[in-house]
Amino acid sequence: MIKSKYSDISFEKISAAEEIYDIFDQNNADIKYDYFNFHVKNHDNSEIFKIIKNQENIGFISLYNIDAINKNAYIYGFTKEKMHYSELVKSIISLMIYAFENLKLNKLNFIYREDNYFFDDICRHLKFVNEGILRNHLFHGDTYYNLCLYGILEHEFQRLIVDDYKKMYTWDYNFTPTNFTQIDIKKFMNCRAFSNNLENTNNANLNDLCEFVLNREILTDNCLNYKNIKFNVNIFDESMKYDNIACESQKIELEVNYYNDLLFIAMAQFGYQESDITLVYDDGSIEIKEFNISDWCERILKDEYVVHYALGCRNLRRNVNIIKGDSFVLLKKIAVNSHKKLMKIILPNNRNINIFALGSNKGKI
Repeated sequence: MIKSKYSDISFEKISAAEEIYDIFDQNNADIKYDYFNFHVKNHDNSEIFKIIKNQENIGFISLYNIDAINKNAYIYGFTKEKMHYSELVKSIISLMIYAFENLKLNKLNFIYREDNYFFDDICRHLKFVNEGILRNHLFHGDTYYNLCLYGILEHEFQRLIVDDYKKMYTWDYNFTPTNFTQIDIKKFMNCRAFSNNLENTNNANLNDLCEFVLNREILTDNCLNYKNIKFNVNIFDESMKYDNIACESQKIELEVNYYNDLLFIAMAQFGYQESDITLVYDDGSIEIKEFNISDWCERILKDEYVVHYALGCRNLRRNVNIIKGDSFVLLKKIAVNSHKKLMKIILPNNRNINIFALGSNKGKI
C-alpha cells in the first residue's frame, strides 16, 4: 500500500477501475480525455489510489501497464479542482517512491495528450525527461491527438529526491505563517481590476479593452489564501478605489532587514509578460531579477500557483460579456540574497503586470 510523505493527504486503493469515472465526471480542472482513460479499461495490471484530503476524495493517482519483466510502468494523476494541484504533485511524488522502492521498478513513463497542458508543469517540476511526441496516437471524438512522452529512471529519481523536491516545487518551500510578513502596498495602487457584479462594475477597468475581472465568490475576510497564509487584498472591497498596482517602476521602501524570498500576488494581461524587478540592498548594491508572469486568461507556464479563480469580462458600450470562464490571480516567488539587507524594491516598468499584494519571509537563514 502506498504511504503518503505528506501529513495533509492520504491514499485509498481502488479495486475497480470504473470507480475513477465518478471523479472524471466531477472534473473542474480541464484535464481532458487522455491515453490513461482508454488504456486502464483494457489492462488489469494497474494500481489506482484515491487522494484523500480532509476525508474528501479530491482525485486519484495510478500506476498502469505495470511490466514486471522490464520493470517499468506508466504513471498518471488527476484532481477534480485546480485548487488541488499541489496535492496532486505531492501524491505523484509519493507514488514514485512506492514504485521505485516497493515495486523495485527501473523506469516510470508519463504519457499524456499534448493539449493537457498542466502535465507539462508536472513533468518539468519532477524532472522527467522528454522522450518525444507520438503523432496522431490517440483517437477520440473523431479527432487524432498527439501524445507527449516523458520518462524518469530510478537512479535519476534517487538523485533528485534530496530535500524532498522542495527546491523544485518552489511554491511549497519555506513559507509558514510564523515567518511571513505582508508588505503594505496600498498607497502605490493605481488601478482597479475586480468587480463583484455585472450590473455595477464599480469602474473596474483593467486595460484599454475595457476588460475586468468578475468574482465567482466573495470572501468575507477580504483575503486570498496561500495554504494557511493570508494576503489582505482590496479586490473584494468595492469601497476602495483601487485594488492593484499597474506596474510603472514604483519604488517600494522596505523595513531594512534580511529577507529570504518575496511573494507577489499578481497577474499579467495581453499574454505572457517578461520583465525585470530591481532589488536594492543597504550596501548600495542592486540585483536585477526576472519577473515573468502568465496571462490572467491563459495556461500557467512557469513556477506559479493559482490563488483565486474568477471570470474574465469585457464592458463595451454598457454591454458586459464574459470573455473567459476561467481567469485567475497567481502567486509568484522571487528569491532574495539572504546574506544582504534588502532596502527597496523597484517594480517592473510594464503596465501589463498587475500586483495585488506583496509579502516576504524575513530572517537570515
